[in-house]
Amino acid sequence: MEIHELQQLLSEMSLQEKIGQMVQLTGVYFDKEAVLTGVVGEQLPPEWIIQYAGSVLGVIGKDKIYDIQSRYMEQHPHHIPLLFMADVIHGCRTIAPIPLGQACSFHPELVSEAASIAASEASSEGLRATFSPMIDVSRDPRWGRMMESFGEDPYVNGIMGKAMVDGYQQKDDAGIAACLKHFAGYGAVNAGREYNDVEISQRTFLEQYVKPFRMALKAKPAMVMTAFNAIDRKPISGNKELLKGLLRDKEGFEGTVISDWGSIGQLEEQGVAADMEEAAIQASEAGVDIDMMSPAYMLCLEKLVESGKIPEAFVDESAFRVLMMKNQLGLFENPFAGLGKSGKLTLHNREKAYQLAGESCVLLKNEKLLPLSRKKKVIWAGPYTASRELLSRWSIFGEHEAVETIEDILGETVEQMLKAELDEHLDYEYGEKPLSLNTRNGSSKKTVKSSYGNIDLNIPRDREGSFEPQALKKYQK
Repeated sequence: MEIHELQQLLSEMSLQEKIGQMVQLTGVYFDKEAVLTGVVGEQLPPEWIIQYAGSVLGVIGKDKIYDIQSRYMEQHPHHIPLLFMADVIHGCRTIAPIPLGQACSFHPELVSEAASIAASEASSEGLRATFSPMIDVSRDPRWGRMMESFGEDPYVNGIMGKAMVDGYQQKDDAGIAACLKHFAGYGAVNAGREYNDVEISQRTFLEQYVKPFRMALKAKPAMVMTAFNAIDRKPISGNKELLKGLLRDKEGFEGTVISDWGSIGQLEEQGVAADMEEAAIQASEAGVDIDMMSPAYMLCLEKLVESGKIPEAFVDESAFRVLMMKNQLGLFENPFAGLGKSGKLTLHNREKAYQLAGESCVLLKNEKLLPLSRKKKVIWAGPYTASRELLSRWSIFGEHEAVETIEDILGETVEQMLKAELDEHLDYEYGEKPLSLNTRNGSSKKTVKSSYGNIDLNIPRDREGSFEPQALKKYQK
């Protein structure tokens, strides 16, 4: 859609329709199986907000999103499509290492490729925006969200953040909108406590914590998310000096600013707004375009505009930015763009995740431990040796059924080692399990020496003369 067509569309929209574009609802209002990443308040949104809401978070699935999108657009006066967003942090279905691990690879091209794979899988299932990458400089190990960042160095955060944005925002139907977060200083929360305030100098703030955003903004991310914390005792979601003065005017960001979950409403809890109306005023004046799951915009913005406390021009600016983002994603031409186009957990995707996992490993000290000796016994103990719950807390769409257990992998490794030692006695035929093998002398019983000790192979012969290695399987266990 051309810019003048978008402007014409905006001019035809009612105030409620425009405010709707500025509200993001969780998917539970559209689908009971939606993923929750925050608390839903007791107060329900007005019916018109559910009808006009511009974006939804936490819903995934090709058929599900097709159904929600179809019903929504049919009843919308201007048939404007919804934008589905979610936390795709380090992979959608194919899970890559956590961002902190990816930083250890020092391989931004591979990080970008992993983000591209995540985008392809996400868009194929209906998601067109992610709340990633997180480029908060993180130096306090007490802060639980450190795993979501690229670590303690501003430059590494900037380089990896830009690489991820490039990967997410590929120029086709498989691309999704990226979101830099959390602007800014979130990684410096006091005592490493989530949602806490930040007490740092302006010089440290600008040189250390804003620097990664300055670098990653060169990739032109679609969104920037506000942080929960305050800088100089002023919470970011109502901080006009930072969001308009620094982010937009100085750094030149032209995209959409979205709040974190409920952060506009929390301006009241943080003591800088007397009530939700005042919170809405502060956020709107600061230039926050989308209110994620707080009551502020959905309950107060219409009344504030009608009473003259907020100029309607503020609403127009924010609503237009949201429409622009949807237009850049091609949703006006095809609201179902990308649905079902990419496979998930494909061999290529898994190989890239495996490569990134290998390059992310860091050996801090090796006291004659590696490489492991075949002459020494090693025990792997604990419940996680047989568990598939290995994907991390931020892989909310990962499929645990596809995870290989440590026990499975070690079994395959022993099998490979045994094959190497038994090659002089046996011919192996690798294919679909069970593994078949033939003894060269045609016997069905053989004792073979190996570095693991003597192994008795009692192998029943089948009709075609191949053998099923039952004894070998038993040995592996």
